[in-house]
Amino acid sequence: MKTIDKACFILLSLTLLFCTCVHQHIWVMDSNRTLYPYLGTNELYGYADFDGNVVIEPQYKHADFFINGKAVIQTTDGQRKLIDSDNQEIHIPIKYDEVKIHTLGNQTILELVKTYSSRLRFWEWKFLPDFSFMGSSTRNRLIDTHVLREKRSLYWLEGKRKISSKTISKPKGNSYFHIKIIDEYTIQIDDRIYISDNTTIRPIIKNLISTDKLYGGYFLQKKGNYSQIIDTNGNRITDKEFKSYHQFELEVAGHYLALKVQSMSPYHRSANLYVDDKMNAYVYPDMVKKFPKKINEYPFQDTISAIKILKSTQVFESIPDSDQFLLMRNFGKEVYALDTLGNWRDPEESMGKISVTTRSGAILWPKHSAVLTTISLPKGWEVSAYYDIDENPRWYRVKIQKDKIARYGIWDIHSESWIMPPEFYWVGYDILEGNFVAFQKEENGKWGFYDLENQQLHIPPIYDYCINSWVNIYDREKGNPFFLDIKNKKEFREKLD
Repeated sequence: MKTIDKACFILLSLTLLFCTCVHQHIWVMDSNRTLYPYLGTNELYGYADFDGNVVIEPQYKHADFFINGKAVIQTTDGQRKLIDSDNQEIHIPIKYDEVKIHTLGNQTILELVKTYSSRLRFWEWKFLPDFSFMGSSTRNRLIDTHVLREKRSLYWLEGKRKISSKTISKPKGNSYFHIKIIDEYTIQIDDRIYISDNTTIRPIIKNLISTDKLYGGYFLQKKGNYSQIIDTNGNRITDKEFKSYHQFELEVAGHYLALKVQSMSPYHRSANLYVDDKMNAYVYPDMVKKFPKKINEYPFQDTISAIKILKSTQVFESIPDSDQFLLMRNFGKEVYALDTLGNWRDPEESMGKISVTTRSGAILWPKHSAVLTTISLPKGWEVSAYYDIDENPRWYRVKIQKDKIARYGIWDIHSESWIMPPEFYWVGYDILEGNFVAFQKEENGKWGFYDLENQQLHIPPIYDYCINSWVNIYDREKGNPFFLDIKNKKEFREKLD
């Protein structure tokens, strides 16, 4: 994935991992019951079963879903705590202000954050610009000796031990872990891969170069002054040694070109480029396909040359399952394809393998006319943008426009029909509970839910607030959001009399 701002566009494969939100799921705690966050009339949260029977009385300022039989709650005085299904606090031997639950099979890994102030880091003290020699109640210190620090730890709850931790000064960034579940026994944490057998969690690979896998499911690992390709067990796949590189040395239409691929001006140009010991270049994450050293003149139009294309290209990417690379310029509006022999190709040959989108998700390439080939539009309307729907590759969220008026609908490329007519001011990005999507009929209007499978209105627009499956109706002075089981049209709240 590549992102460039103002220029901001993102390179996405059409085969994407589903990005899910915890609020969209019901987490089973044990074989006998499932609990849901439940909002009481006192504006506090407890938990109820599916029938609405209160199991834990509303008493918390915030309540998450249970995961592996544990849930994160926030008390009325602002403290975050971990509880079990009997509403008993689970002791954690690490001080924390925030806690997040991750699961590895039936194992529970807690991400704990503690923010504190340190006077000992004197090299980070700061002079205060509003110091007053005359002194006052608010302006009487020359130096701020408090350095705000953040410590983040990963704690294995069942094994009762810390896995990893790191600390950073807040103004210099954050201490986030990159956490990716590989399978029910394997987890990646930053540059390490850990394996669990339910009795221990231990690292099996370290010094990974990136959080993303290479094409083929392999990893790039730092080894001394070079990098090597390994599998998920840490075994080396090839004897080739790779080094990071920032410049292509090319022969373009008979001319020498030294092309830097890490540049901020006049274009933000980017590529993760590696070379082997024979100076063959590879565009990460494809460490098999060689980028051509000799490139022919661009043959499809006379108004632009191969050298100009290369000099103004902002992103180089390898197209999966092909012998081609994708080059993008003019912030994704112009797309070119180049094969391993240095021949320019029609990028439409790779349609369906890769796409170019804006930061908001609107697809720049392929053009909508190449994908929505049979779309039917009301008279006078035109497609102004279209978007992938990750949960279903057949469906596209489509924005149509007439003058300054815009409307949204969802088009099915298989049935070649609207499964949600383009009559809505706004349609949500996410498909909820498999088949439903949130919508607003008019600007600043209320929210409802549409059933895509049955192509009909499911819940009329009655909600003032909607984020995923959390909604609200402002029928109280301070209305907190409550969980909605969209499929069964069931609200988990105690209604006012």
